Amino acid sequence: MAILLENDFREREARLKKFWEDNQIYRFEDQAGSPIYSVDTPPPYVSADHLHAGHILSYSQAEFIVRYKRMKGYNVLYPMGFDDNGLPTERYVEKKYNIDKSKITRHEFVKLCLEETKIGSQNYKRLWTDLGISVDWSKTYSTIDPLCQRFSQWSFIELYKKGKAYRKTEPMLWCTFCQTALAQADLEDKEVTSLQGHLLKQEPIKHVTNVHERCGTIVELIPTTQWFIEVLPIKDKLIALGRELNWYPTYMRNMYEDWVNGLKWDWCISRQRYYGVPFPIWFCKECGEIIPADTKNLPIDPTEDCPSIAACPGCGGREFIPDNDVMDTWATSSCTPFTIPELIENIDLRKEIFPISLRPQAFEIIRTWIFYSMVKAYYHFGTIPFTNVMISGHGLDEHGRKISKRLGNYIEPEKLLAEYSADAIRYWATGATLGSNHRFNLEDIKKGKHTVNKLWNAAKFCFTYIEHFTPEAGVEYNLELEDKWILHELNSAIRACSDAFERYEYAEVRTVLGKFFWGTFCDYYLEIIKHRATEDSAKYTMFACLFNTLKLYAPIMPFITEELYQLLYKKYEGIISIHKLDYG
Repeated sequence: MAILLENDFREREARLKKFWEDNQIYRFEDQAGSPIYSVDTPPPYVSADHLHAGHILSYSQAEFIVRYKRMKGYNVLYPMGFDDNGLPTERYVEKKYNIDKSKITRHEFVKLCLEETKIGSQNYKRLWTDLGISVDWSKTYSTIDPLCQRFSQWSFIELYKKGKAYRKTEPMLWCTFCQTALAQADLEDKEVTSLQGHLLKQEPIKHVTNVHERCGTIVELIPTTQWFIEVLPIKDKLIALGRELNWYPTYMRNMYEDWVNGLKWDWCISRQRYYGVPFPIWFCKECGEIIPADTKNLPIDPTEDCPSIAACPGCGGREFIPDNDVMDTWATSSCTPFTIPELIENIDLRKEIFPISLRPQAFEIIRTWIFYSMVKAYYHFGTIPFTNVMISGHGLDEHGRKISKRLGNYIEPEKLLAEYSADAIRYWATGATLGSNHRFNLEDIKKGKHTVNKLWNAAKFCFTYIEHFTPEAGVEYNLELEDKWILHELNSAIRACSDAFERYEYAEVRTVLGKFFWGTFCDYYLEIIKHRATEDSAKYTMFACLFNTLKLYAPIMPFITEELYQLLYKKYEGIISIHKLDYG
C-alpha cells in the first residue's frame, strides 16, 4: 500500500508542525460557544541557557491534559508566558558576561538582560514546538512586558491603599552576595561545618543554617527599609482557600498547609536590584510622604517618569525622589491568573476565564507561586485564583540525581529528538506519576519509539484490507465472537482512559493503552482474524479499533496519530485534524 510505505518521523514532525501552525489547530476561539478550559502555564525562566529532560517532563505532563480537554470539546486557552525579570535573570547575565552590576549603569545592565531574555524565549519556543506542545503562540506574555508591569503595579497600589502593602525598617534577611533583601521563601536549609570545631582539630560541628537558594550564600539579618505584603494575619483564611482547590495529587495540599502554618514573617517584596518591575512610588523630598502613581498612567518607571501631582499633599513640597527598588519576581508572577484573561480580545469572555481552570507547576514552588497567587487573588477578588492544581516532580538522571547543568547529567533534547522522535520522548514523560520525581530512562524512550513503529505497522496491516472499506450507518455486521470481544475491550479502554484523564492520571492512560494496543489488539485480535480479514465483520472491527486507538493515543503521541489520521481516516471524518475530534 503506497501511502504507508515511509515511516520517517523527522520528515513527519517537520511537516505536521507547519500544518498545525498554518491551520491554527490550537488557537483559542475568541467567541462564545464551547466551555472554556484555561491554563495558567508556568512561565519558565528564560535565563536558562540549557534545556533538558527535566523541562520536558514538567511541561509535557500538563500538555497531555490540555490535548485531552481540547478533544473533549473545550475551548482551550493555553498561553505561554516567560518569566524574564528579577534575580534569576540578573544572576545569569552577571555570570555570562562576568560583570558586576554595581559597576555599570542601570540602563546598560537592563539592556543586556532584555537581549538575553529574547534569546531564551526563542530557545523555549523552538523546543516546545519540536515536542508538539500545543501552546497557542498568539497568546503569549512576558513578566517584564507592559501588560504584566501594569497589573503588577496596579496590584501593589491597590494593596497599599487597602493597608495590606506597607513599608518598614527592621532587621531583614539579606544576601551579601546578591546585595538584596530576601523573603522567607527565598531561603533553603544547608549544613555547614563549624570553623571552631575545625580549628580545635575536633570532630567538626555541623549546624543547619539558612542560605539564599539562588547562590548558596549564608543570609544575614541587616536593618533595612523594605516593602511588605501582609500575610501573617490571614493564614487561617489562606488554608481554608487551599481546601477549595482540587489538588492533583491530593497529598500536595499538605505541603501548602505546612508552608502557611510555618510562616514567620510577612512577604518582603522589594529587591535592591536593577531588572524587574519598578515600584510605582515617589517620596516627597521634604517630608518623606509616599506618593503612589495614578493607576490610569500604568505602567510607569519612577526613575524616568514624574508623578501626576505637582505638589506633595502632606507639606506642599515640589521635589520628589523615585523609589529605586524593584519588585520580587513572584510579586509579578502571582498576578498571572488575573493577567491571562487580558490576552483575550473579547471582553465578555474574560470573566469566564478567571478563576483559571488549571495551574500546573512543580512541587518546590508551592511555597511561592501557588501561595503568593492565593494571597493576591484573596486580597483583590476574595476568591481562589484557579480551581485545579496539578503538581509535577523533577526529572532525575538514571542514578536518581536531579538533572542539572552543574552536573551535566543529561542528553541534549535536540539529540534525543533527532534520534528517537518527539512522540517517543513524550511517551517517556507519561511514565511519571503525579507529584513524583521521574528518572530519565533511555529504554523507556526506545519503547516509545517502538510504539510509534507498532502503530504504523498495525495501521499498514489493517489498511491492506480496509483501505477501500467504508462502514455504513445502520448496517448490522455479522460480528464473530472475537469481534464482539475486542470491541468490548475497546470500550473498556475508552472508559478507563477517559476516567484516568479526568483524574489527571496520564500515567494510567499509558498503561491502559499499552495493554490494549500491544496485547489485546495486536498480539491477539489481529492474529486471530488473519484468516478472515477480508470479511466485512473483520474489516468493520479493525476499522473501529484502529481509529479509536489513534484517538486514545493522540494526547500522548500527537505526531504519529495525526499522520495516520490524515492518511487513513480524514476522508471519512472530514475534520481537519485528529486533535479536533471527540476523545474516545
